[in-house]
Order: sequence, then C-alpha cells, then structure tokens
Amino acid sequence: MEQGTRPAPGLVAVLAIAAALALGAPPLAVGKSDATPIVLRDQGSFLVGGSVVTNPGTFDPIALTPDGQTIHGDHAYVQYQIPLNPRRLPLVMWHGGGQFSKTWETTPDGRDGFQNIFVKRGFSTYILDQPGRGRAGRTTTGTTIAPVPGPGPTGEQGIFIRFRIGMWPDYFPGVQFPRDAAALEQWWRQQTPDTGAVSTAAITDAAAALFAKIGPAILITHSASGVSIAVAEVIAVVGGLIPLFLTGGALWHPLTAVHIVGLLLATVLTLVMLPTLYYVFCAKLKFIK
Repeated sequence: MEQGTRPAPGLVAVLAIAAALALGAPPLAVGKSDATPIVLRDQGSFLVGGSVVTNPGTFDPIALTPDGQTIHGDHAYVQYQIPLNPRRLPLVMWHGGGQFSKTWETTPDGRDGFQNIFVKRGFSTYILDQPGRGRAGRTTTGTTIAPVPGPGPTGEQGIFIRFRIGMWPDYFPGVQFPRDAAALEQWWRQQTPDTGAVSTAAITDAAAALFAKIGPAILITHSASGVSIAVAEVIAVVGGLIPLFLTGGALWHPLTAVHIVGLLLATVLTLVMLPTLYYVFCAKLKFIK
C-alpha cells in the first residue's frame, strides 16, 4: 500500500473481523428477539413543539455577548419507523417518569420491545422523548440534577419499589421482570432525569404538535405520561363545563355541577389517594407484601 493512502472502509471491517476471530474474541451478543425480519419503508426522526427565548439587544459576532442570542428548547424528540404496508393508524408511544423512549425499545433482558413487536405486525410507530428528557434535553429553564443516590429521583432502590417490581431487594411473587443482575443493570442505566423545569403545558403542547404533524394515531402512555394526558383532559373538560354551570339555567346548572365535582374527585382519588395509600401501607408499614 502506498504511503499516504488509506484502506477502503470495507477492507477495514473485514480485517477487524478477521483479527477478532484470530484472537479468539467472543461473537457479538445476540438478543432474544424472534427471527421475524423487520422490513421498513421509511425511518427517521424529528423534533416537535418547543419554545424560543431571545435575549434583548443586537448580537455581536465578534464580542459574542448574550445580546440578541436565542435558545430553542422545550421540544419533543420523535423517532419513527414505517413498515412496507402499514396499517391505517400508527402508534405513538410515550414513556413514563424517569424514562425516555428506551422504554419501548429492546427490553433489559434483550427481547423485542413494543416498538419492534408492533412494527413486525404492520404498525407504524412513533416513540417520543418528552421535553427535558432523553434526546430532548435542551430546555429553556434550568434545574439542579442530584448526582447522588436517593432519596430523590436518582435513587435506584426507590425506583425499584415505585415501579412495583418488589420491595428491595425482594421481587414480588409472580412479577414478570427478569431477575438476573445483567437485566436489572440495563434497566437502572436507562433511568434519566429531567434536564429542566418544563411545565406540563409545554409537555402536552409538544405531544399535541406531534399529532398535528402526523394526523390521527393511537396513543400509548406509560405511568406519568398518562397522568399528563389525564390532567390536560380534566382541565379541558372542566373548563368546557364551567360556562354551562354559570349560564345554563335550571337544567344545566345541577347537571354540570355533578359532572365537575365527580370528575375532580375521581382525579384526586386516582392520582393522589391511591398512590398515597400504596406508599403508606406497602412501602412504609408493609401491611401488604
């Protein structure tokens, strides 16, 4: 080979594989996914929603002062896969608290996650990282991320309990989470903090922007993302009923009052009372094991 020339990329790959085999290197780890091939018509990613903050003044390209500079943030990151002959409605998958889109990808023990499962069954999938999480980490508001374990959001044994896997270090009987140390390590390493104090409105606005872009779809939520949708829905429904409550007359006044009170009570019971009772009786007093 002449001096100053570089080998072709394909040759480098072949040499690397040959060297690995000659040295007795173990083969690359293969997951536990089924053998069904994934055939895609298209795949990619994009960003939706978000806001822009602009400093007052005029930007100086020499001094590089903050004047006139902008920051784009509070958006969602979306990764999509579209099979060859997709079904009519795609699936939008939204992770839960302390998570990002990895939730829907390969499972901690190497099996197909919901992203692959549904793509293989003909569904287009859109998995998102909500604003301030994962690959959508650029925010317009700051926060402090605790780097030490517990009792805050980085405490892994607390996360083990909050995800109802068990009462650390014991697993609940019949729990389907794999019990080997390697899978548990994979799961703990996919936890991620919020990188900014992003409001619920900004988060749901980004999700709404996704649906505005792709059209009708089926939304699949996990844990905290379901809470965001529930809160937004309660606000919208109660807000829509208030005018009828105030001006609807003898028929609508009591009817809307029952709906508003019932919806608010059900929301408090579901999102506040039940988690509190679980925490008190299971996590603290251990009445239920």
